[in-house]
Amino acid sequence: MYKPVARKVRPVATNITEDDRVKINIPPDFEDDLPQVPFSAPAFEPGERLTQARLDELDLDPDKLLNDEERKILVAVIRQNELALAFDETEKGVVDPDIVPPVKIPVVEHTPWHHRNIPIPAAIKKDVLRLLQDKVDSGLYEPSSAGYTSKWFAVAKKQKGQYRIVHDLQPLNGVSARNPGGLPQIDAFVGELSGKACIGTLDHFSGFDQVWLAVESRDFTTFETELGRLRHTRLPQGGTNSCVVFHYIVVAIVGRDGKVYVDDTFIPGPDSTYDDEPIPENPKVRRFVYEYLVKLNRVLSRVGKAKMTISARKMAPIRRTAEVLGQEVSPEGRRVAKGKVEAIEKWSRCSTVSEVRSFLGIAGQARAWIPNYSAVVKPLTNLTRKGVVFDWGEEQQKAMDAVKQVVAQRTHLVELKYGEDMKPIKLGVDAGPLACGFWLGQDDEGGVTHVARYGSLPFNDREQAYSQAKRELYAIFRALKFFRHWLWGTRVIVLSDAMFIKGMLANPELPNSAMTRWLAYVMLFDLAVQHVKAKDNELADGLSRRPPQPDDVSVTDDEEWLTDRLEDLPSAGGSDETQNVDQTILEHSHSYSTSFTPDPSLLPTSEIEPVDLFSLLVDGGNVSSVSAGVGVEGSTIRTLSDEHQGVFDFLALGKKPAGVNDFASNKRFLKKASQYFVAGRALWRRGGIEGAGRLVVDEKGEQERLMGLAHEESGHKGVQATAQQLEKRYFWTSLWADVRSWIETCDACQKRERSSSEAMIRPTAPPDPFQRIGLDITYMPKALGRRYLVVVRDDLSGWVEARALKRKTARAVARFLVEDVLTRHGLPLQVTTDQGTEFKGVVDVLLNKYKVDITRTSPYNPRANGAVERGHGPLKEAIIHIARLLDVPWPQAVELACWIDRTTVRRQYGHSPFFLLHGHEPLLPLDLAGPLLIEKYQSILDDKAALAATVADRINRLASHQLVVNLARKAKTDARAISSAHRNLQESLVEPNFSPGQLVLIRNLKAIEIKKSEIKLQDTWHGPYKVVWQGINGGVHLSTLEGIALPSAFHPTHVKRYRPRIKALLQRDPATTTKDVVEKP
Repeated sequence: MYKPVARKVRPVATNITEDDRVKINIPPDFEDDLPQVPFSAPAFEPGERLTQARLDELDLDPDKLLNDEERKILVAVIRQNELALAFDETEKGVVDPDIVPPVKIPVVEHTPWHHRNIPIPAAIKKDVLRLLQDKVDSGLYEPSSAGYTSKWFAVAKKQKGQYRIVHDLQPLNGVSARNPGGLPQIDAFVGELSGKACIGTLDHFSGFDQVWLAVESRDFTTFETELGRLRHTRLPQGGTNSCVVFHYIVVAIVGRDGKVYVDDTFIPGPDSTYDDEPIPENPKVRRFVYEYLVKLNRVLSRVGKAKMTISARKMAPIRRTAEVLGQEVSPEGRRVAKGKVEAIEKWSRCSTVSEVRSFLGIAGQARAWIPNYSAVVKPLTNLTRKGVVFDWGEEQQKAMDAVKQVVAQRTHLVELKYGEDMKPIKLGVDAGPLACGFWLGQDDEGGVTHVARYGSLPFNDREQAYSQAKRELYAIFRALKFFRHWLWGTRVIVLSDAMFIKGMLANPELPNSAMTRWLAYVMLFDLAVQHVKAKDNELADGLSRRPPQPDDVSVTDDEEWLTDRLEDLPSAGGSDETQNVDQTILEHSHSYSTSFTPDPSLLPTSEIEPVDLFSLLVDGGNVSSVSAGVGVEGSTIRTLSDEHQGVFDFLALGKKPAGVNDFASNKRFLKKASQYFVAGRALWRRGGIEGAGRLVVDEKGEQERLMGLAHEESGHKGVQATAQQLEKRYFWTSLWADVRSWIETCDACQKRERSSSEAMIRPTAPPDPFQRIGLDITYMPKALGRRYLVVVRDDLSGWVEARALKRKTARAVARFLVEDVLTRHGLPLQVTTDQGTEFKGVVDVLLNKYKVDITRTSPYNPRANGAVERGHGPLKEAIIHIARLLDVPWPQAVELACWIDRTTVRRQYGHSPFFLLHGHEPLLPLDLAGPLLIEKYQSILDDKAALAATVADRINRLASHQLVVNLARKAKTDARAISSAHRNLQESLVEPNFSPGQLVLIRNLKAIEIKKSEIKLQDTWHGPYKVVWQGINGGVHLSTLEGIALPSAFHPTHVKRYRPRIKALLQRDPATTTKDVVEKP
């Protein structure tokens, strides 16, 4: 029955408690008394349920797969497990409560519902009442007096005079806690059952009626009838969790030998018939049949032992071909079930949108066998769109006929076989101008390739603009990613009609950032590339050449922001080693082009000088597009340093530089000159990519231009990556140092830098008790309307005061300070808080009134208030444990948790906060835990002399209390100093000194803390700003470049130096860049 999605009643997304969890208890000895499958067929003896008459009714071998001996053994297996079969309602089983206790329906708090019932038609009323009475007699229904009432109605079955009761459980579903379990994915489920030598199908007899419903959940299912108010005793059909719960119950009971989908159990046979090899014990029984019967015997035995039952008349214990979830599985593979094919073929035309939806629904079940399914049915899906006028025309009829034609062929798809002796998996790939097509397959024992799956992915506009070589590599990357779950960890043979792919994978250079990532991903797989002729790659080729459809989803590598900046353009080159280049590679190796564009005027252009391989790779080998320079006579001589000019003059004109007169200087100069050569009136350093040479560039402007191209135009890579890219193509003496300086002054890199340094910590000495306190608020789970915990902790003693708050307001914090702190411990000298608004306003007025110093920590710097922040964890844990122990909400456990914290001995100075404040330890229940201790205290109270001595001792202790406080202060000060010194030794720590007028950046803390993609795309640092002054505690006060002061100080770890470039970058040459970039100093 069709129901719009908007009307679907969904369960509540909440956790299911331990009491409501479905418990399945399969004992370890569940199979200990498993009956054995006989090797020889015993004589049939009628049983309690399987009589001779009933056996004659059953068609146990409809495909005539068994011989007489094997059929008799099958009968013996069914006979010894007859209690797992049910022929009628009276024999229907119910699962053993010891294995599966009655199932509870988890619900949230709700109001009982009462819905009026749908009247029963008078013509069928008598039959329906008889059906209800039968269910009451069989125990499926029982009387109820609950305050719930659900609707129900009767529908006719296919058999005349037979009806089914349907219960409307939507009100119950709306208050039920959702079970997050799911059913198996159909494609994978059916695939695992295909390609087997045989298969068996079992159907549970009224499966849901075989699971008890817990008594406490039965009232939810109450409904009104003329027989009285009734309720379910078994798991109700239509319950939101019933399907998943029953599925996993059957999965546990059936065990490893069966594949379960709700109430249908399928038993797969062996992968092959072993060439009909017999078992040693009986030459009349084939091995594959006996192995299957062992699995069938185990499944039936487990079902019977759990006291559940299989429908005997629906059972197909062994088949060669079986229908599984709308697909037909057989040893050849899987294909669309015949019933589905007939239903599709009988469809003539559609007259309404509902009929179109119905046709697409049944045709969609066969989409795995229909190439380019979305494109084929596009004219039909257009009719289902909102606002489209229904018009069934020739285009729609052709689409329907195309679906019918493909489905009618009923071709097989095989399932891939894995194992030690598996055949390699074949992946056919082809990249067309609009999409990439691919298929997955495997050879059989005869060497014939069978297809398992196939698909295609459209290219977006940017991907369509790739060169052919780049598209071919991208197609392999996308195909491997699409099929990665089937290909990972196996041997893969990639079939492609592009010859250069093999060489590309064998020599993975660094063409550009995007292609490097594709190559890196491809090489994660164990694969070999095999070239096939285009005419032999028609399947992948056809899938790759269909035009993209409007509803296609273009799946990309999510790297558009980067790959848009990577241009497939050439690098400089020229050496004799590149003269003899394979023409095939030159035509297709566009993927080896570099990731940035050199100045064409820097390229060698002599007619006799060979062109570099990478120059030939642009635009499929169009040499003229990259030979932008001029000849020897017309070229411009570039400015060189004195050292390089001397080398150039020697190599080009034979002139030695001045000062090279003796043997030693001649030897040194010749050694240096041997590292260079001249081409195109330019000086080149030997080396580079494939020995093509590196152009010598000594002009500062040209150096900055190239560094800009290699860094800004190539994804802002680091020093090493940028310098290596340049070093392979260009040469100047200070290249690495210049690149490092260039990247350090890059505005974008400084603002995107993720790393940060930590500031050194300056330990503080604590004053007397409650002269310096820390104030903070922490979050707790909501209880009694309260979700905040305000905490004050003394810096020296660690004494804590806390209170649960409903709202995080300044007025509530001020009331807490007055009632729990100031009136108990007096006025503090200093209060440390963070920048929260709840610590301003009324709190400021209160503390300023009594001249209390307020120290506010900088944002995102909890260490500055560590005395109170560090104590949150233990205090909250104590509150939670006490609340659980006393079974009270956490706000009622705050006072007791604070008392426990105050009386806990501190490791630093060996006393509790209570002792440091009062001079003596408190009397605790632990002190009175033993009879001897009680007797001791009682004797002191009864003896006046002993009591007087105790009082005198207490007075002496109070006199020395200040000494204890001083020792505690020294211990805490020393501990802080040691901890700070150890931390300050770390390399990431810096002395946070900033001078006025210095340019700095401030950290974008939202981009660091908030895990949202749109936030993370923001710069990590903002600025630049000017330093106004730095406080004594390290806080940095800033202003904008216009002099407008920022409202609050910043922690030094959130500020870093900004390095501007001394002069602007030179304007990019329009011929070599896609965009002009000018960076201001």
